[in-house]
Amino acid sequence: MECYIVDSFASAPGTGNPAAVVLMPKETQAESMAKWMHTVAAEFNLSETAFCWPSSQQSSSPSNEEHWDIRYYTPKVEIPLCGHATLASAAILYQTLKRQPDYRIVFHATEDELTMERAEPEPSDDINALRTRIAMEFPTKPPREVVTSDDKMSIRMMLESAFSCELDPLYLGVSDTGDVLIELSPKGFHEIGYEKINFKALMEWDGYYRGVIVCCAGEAQQVDSNEEEEPVKPDFLSRFFGPKAGINEDPVTGSAHCVLGPYYAQKLGRDLLIGKQASERGGYVECLVKEDSVRLTGTAFTTLTGKLWMRKDETLLVQRIQRERSSSIVDHD
Repeated sequence: MECYIVDSFASAPGTGNPAAVVLMPKETQAESMAKWMHTVAAEFNLSETAFCWPSSQQSSSPSNEEHWDIRYYTPKVEIPLCGHATLASAAILYQTLKRQPDYRIVFHATEDELTMERAEPEPSDDINALRTRIAMEFPTKPPREVVTSDDKMSIRMMLESAFSCELDPLYLGVSDTGDVLIELSPKGFHEIGYEKINFKALMEWDGYYRGVIVCCAGEAQQVDSNEEEEPVKPDFLSRFFGPKAGINEDPVTGSAHCVLGPYYAQKLGRDLLIGKQASERGGYVECLVKEDSVRLTGTAFTTLTGKLWMRKDETLLVQRIQRERSSSIVDHD
């Protein structure tokens, strides 16, 4: 099977968030392949690996539209939605399918239908052939404010344990993505730093199951993205911590902007916003917030192509051997 590694929401190769993409045969059954996909994701050991195959809903689609099923795995768990892995998958399909510029790709995830379009014309030169800018239609997942004093205190204690400093959140909320949203002042946001973070402490509060989004309004300073692009002044900054999903810190999290986009659109009174995820790799996500959706636009660079030689039957054999060895050890004890 063909496999790829793509830097999503990137300004150049080596920035943004890398995701692996595996193109599967049309007859793929998600449930029967779940253990195999999990094993492959652990082998890639990136924050997310996406698996795509032609959808059975293809026959009813318009002539300029193609439907694909998609599933997302971290090295530890399957997740229902992943923005940067969706962007990576769309980029690979546009690069390999060679369709017309107005062609749309529709992904069917476990819970959502996601529509992709090219955000700029297909490059005519080989140098830029592996660079693709995609606009993705995602559902909005606005946060709901945390209201109980016990939960507020628990989150504050979690933050203090994780970042070793006293922080005063401006807003606390939870969303349908399974994330908790924590808005800080720009000063507080920059105080959390990058060293000596206690990621285990971020697992203490049980009011969320996926990630911790820490954010602030982007009034602090102008941020240089890369020499190849002009400096960008973001409307908001964010970081995403996901130890519960096996990811200490995600470089750029597209799906988190389904939460961040609607939140800051309402707060700042604008529908079009630029978010910068201020991880060490860093990346930019353009958000156009609509009534029931948010249009996320980003650039993807393909950095690796290859063949995946891990077959399902071989994976199951290894798992059986591991179980037998474990059973043998227990019997001898």
